Amino acid sequence: MGDVQIAALLTLTALAVYTDLTENIIPNRLVAAGLLLSLIFRITGCGTGSCHERLHGLLAWAAGLTLPLLLLWVLFSFRMIGAGDLKLFCMIGAFTGPKHIMRIIPASFFSGALCAAILMIYRGNIHSRFLYLRAYVIEYVKTGKRLSYRKGSSEDGFFCFSVPVLAGLLCWTVFLR
Repeated sequence: MGDVQIAALLTLTALAVYTDLTENIIPNRLVAAGLLLSLIFRITGCGTGSCHERLHGLLAWAAGLTLPLLLLWVLFSFRMIGAGDLKLFCMIGAFTGPKHIMRIIPASFFSGALCAAILMIYRGNIHSRFLYLRAYVIEYVKTGKRLSYRKGSSEDGFFCFSVPVLAGLLCWTVFLR
């Protein structure tokens, strides 16, 4: 990926974080614009590459877009991550391809774990959050029903996961590429 593509990806992701923090939503138009832009970058190869290389780029675009859906669908189905977060990962994967999204996702979840730990310490609710998780798992094991993880949870356990996604992307940009 060239500098222009990375700048575009970071800008789009930062805009997604901003709207998530201010409006509690990642707009579909923003994700669609990112997917279209990443597709244009892949097809045109930014003016370089043979037809074979462009086809390879198109396949990498499709794989990078699809892989987060396959990997994170279970978390989404339990409403442990939101649709916007899933779409954001798909957009990032479309830009970076499957190899790199496989580095960005773990970096994002590690960043998310750090954010959650810091927030639980700051909010003083470590014990209650673990009790809530325990009760949720027990209820699922008993009933087999996939209920929303956030349903019935107080807002003291909530934070915008787009922030750790951006942190994971920045870690990849600086350290993992």
